[in-house]
Amino acid sequence: MLRQLNSPLGYLLVAVVIVIVALLGILIGIPVLIKCFFDLEFGVLLTLTCSFFVTFLRKFSDIPFGTALDALLLLLLAGLIYQLVKERNFKFATNPVSIIIYIWILYNLLQIMNPNAPSINGWAYAVRSLALWLIIYFVAFHAIRNLRFVKRFLILTTALMFLSALYGLKQEYIGFSGQEMAWLQADPLRYQLYFTWSRLRVFSLFADPTSFGIAMAYWGVFCL
Repeated sequence: MLRQLNSPLGYLLVAVVIVIVALLGILIGIPVLIKCFFDLEFGVLLTLTCSFFVTFLRKFSDIPFGTALDALLLLLLAGLIYQLVKERNFKFATNPVSIIIYIWILYNLLQIMNPNAPSINGWAYAVRSLALWLIIYFVAFHAIRNLRFVKRFLILTTALMFLSALYGLKQEYIGFSGQEMAWLQADPLRYQLYFTWSRLRVFSLFADPTSFGIAMAYWGVFCL
């Protein structure tokens, strides 16, 4: 197949496939992003779905899926600001939880001047992951306005957890895929952490076995 593609006709075929994929990305991606901007409920549910698969996809590709998810969060923040200005309703921003978050943000900003900090880059890396995810609190707080959305959120989360459980069972009783084994063995320390008690611990769609176990235990109790 590679020899056949290494020809003018093969180059043309690859170019056509790339163009088709790009057009599909534009035709589907742009409307979805516009929907997220104007419909925060949809944006929260899409973010929840994407977050379940980010760490899973990282095992198969070097594409920065995490950065794309960060960009989606910033888009939701922009949509939130637009709706707040449009509705002129800032009540949620003055509740006790929001005030605590403001204090936490101020504390982290003051850490820039910490003389014992190893580097500004270390501070930015540590704060980035937490600060961006705090955006979800403000967006979700504004988006959750009725019981219908709460039900949709719980149904979607339960479905994603069930899918994760099934994939975990697949890893346990059928085995890991070749790409997953390659990812595990690429880092000796990682393999050592995952291989305990003479067996590989399953991690399903999650980053590690600990996260998978906590998620399954938490949602199992919730469903009961």
